[in-house]
Amino acid sequence: MMRAVSSKTARTLRIMADRKLDLLICRPTGWHLECPRIGPFMLQLGWYMGRHEPTVAIRDLNISTSRILMIHNRAVERAREIGATHILFLDPDIDAHPQWWEWAWKFSQLHPGSIVAAPYRGAGPTYPVQVFVESGEAMPKRLDNAYAATLHGVWEVESIGSGLMLVDMAVFDRLDQQKGEHGEVLAYFDDTYRSPEKTDTGHTQDGWFCTRSRQAGIRIYCNFDLWAKHQQFEIIGPPEQSPRQEGLLGESCATADAGCLFDTDQSVVCLGTDTGVGPGIGPD
Repeated sequence: MMRAVSSKTARTLRIMADRKLDLLICRPTGWHLECPRIGPFMLQLGWYMGRHEPTVAIRDLNISTSRILMIHNRAVERAREIGATHILFLDPDIDAHPQWWEWAWKFSQLHPGSIVAAPYRGAGPTYPVQVFVESGEAMPKRLDNAYAATLHGVWEVESIGSGLMLVDMAVFDRLDQQKGEHGEVLAYFDDTYRSPEKTDTGHTQDGWFCTRSRQAGIRIYCNFDLWAKHQQFEIIGPPEQSPRQEGLLGESCATADAGCLFDTDQSVVCLGTDTGVGPGIGPD
């Protein structure tokens, strides 16, 4: 399945000129596996925004608890209190690509009301890719390592881990329109289970957020040129690179200048069950 996203240069430039950034960075603290490079990444982010963008404020919300879904929901609450325009979810064990923030911010402005995140892998021995695509069933399907290694550029996906994720606050406004089966308020981030005994996981907290977002028509973008590394008991990088499958623009989007994003209408390849761009998405 291919899905085109149209973006007009003049309209996009006007949006970027009108919107000011008030960014809340949600960063859990107190983890034993905190990435030693998280400090330089924060300094780099602040330097770039102060130098290149009409930034109003960058605020850092540190919460010391292992309950990640509570941290994320509390961050949304806090962002609304201070009038933030965006939230950056940044896990302390994520080592961001040096160019990810500049790309993510520019791309977010081109596609307001969207979710922009970095791909990364989980711990061994299988090192699962934390990116999921349409499966044709109730639950999305995880990309396998071999196929993920062929992907380059920007792709639209169904679900992705929240380790490094930039979210426009307009996303949460749209999610507020959804209610539960009995009209109850739904959490933005939540764990779900397949059994009443809660012995079989359904959605993880970020999978629940992404599923709800996709149901609300919100698009989720991932740049496979800018993998994040995951600091576990070893540093987990991207899978070994294979022959290329191109995403947005049909070329690498890893360049810091992202000026190509302003040229013409663009097409974003949406990973699904009928992409026509590879032998398959993952194991059955």
